[in-house]
Amino acid sequence: MTSLSDKKKKPVIICVDDEKFILDALNKQLQRRFGKTYEYEFAESAEEALEIINDLISDGYDLMMIISDQIMPGMTGDQLLSRIHLENPNPIKILLTGQASLDSAINVINNANLFRYLTKPWQEDDFLLTVERGIEKFELKEETTKQSEVFSYFVPKHFLESLSVKSTLDVKLGDHVQREMVVLFTDIRNFTTISEKLTPEENYQFINDYLKYIEPSVENNKGFIDKYIGDAVMALFYTAEDALNAAYDIQRAIKRFNQDHAGKIYVPIHAGIGMHLGSLMLGVIGVPTRMQTTVISDAVNIAARLEQLTTFYGSSVLVSEQFF
Repeated sequence: MTSLSDKKKKPVIICVDDEKFILDALNKQLQRRFGKTYEYEFAESAEEALEIINDLISDGYDLMMIISDQIMPGMTGDQLLSRIHLENPNPIKILLTGQASLDSAINVINNANLFRYLTKPWQEDDFLLTVERGIEKFELKEETTKQSEVFSYFVPKHFLESLSVKSTLDVKLGDHVQREMVVLFTDIRNFTTISEKLTPEENYQFINDYLKYIEPSVENNKGFIDKYIGDAVMALFYTAEDALNAAYDIQRAIKRFNQDHAGKIYVPIHAGIGMHLGSLMLGVIGVPTRMQTTVISDAVNIAARLEQLTTFYGSSVLVSEQFF
């Protein structure tokens, strides 16, 4: 295997064939077309290819494409690609051989998501066009995955689970479900007074810093944050016990925030928490060009009003009768 320790990490194309002259031909054609855009690795057996793959993954490389011969000593090409696919489904798989049976081709199509089957001797233009199309497919898949990850920052995964949706890419306008859940509202008291002492940039930093203390209290108690409303947080829980534990942890987190920011003009801060258990509708509203997830229920309004009453009653937490 070529040493990659001193190279920039680029996507890797791996070629597998027990004939060295075939590997040399593949290397020349790939280098001629793609140059140093990608890393190229070559193995003369399936076993060597698996070792290379393990090393590449350990070193943090992205496997982009596997181009494999079919008839090789030991493990055949369809067996190799199927085995790779079990642990690494993302790389594009191409079978390049002149002696593959129909059963072998069907096996690798079904078990390794084969991208293309090319026969030997191959035409260089056809081979390179196939590789180009495979790279485009891989890059599109990578971009789609990244987009899904970015979208997940805006839509809680628990919200998607409640809608029985696997990915943000599957969310559709009008999706909705009815659940009985606890709504928790928490809000910093006298935030307007605090914000008047800060510049817009300081306000922005203050809120983000504060929310870093609050969010784990929700997540660690099996809840999820539905909305950030300035300094306020609206969170949802499936059980009253989890919500109560989260409320306790939020108050402890605020104490840590005050300790960590001692001497700042905005500390100590205090927050009220209101909670209500009731039936609500989780769903997707808006228009086809601008959608957002939301919760619609009187339970939301009750929890918000309870939070507002914490100041009146001088209490840190208020819950409704239905909470119990």
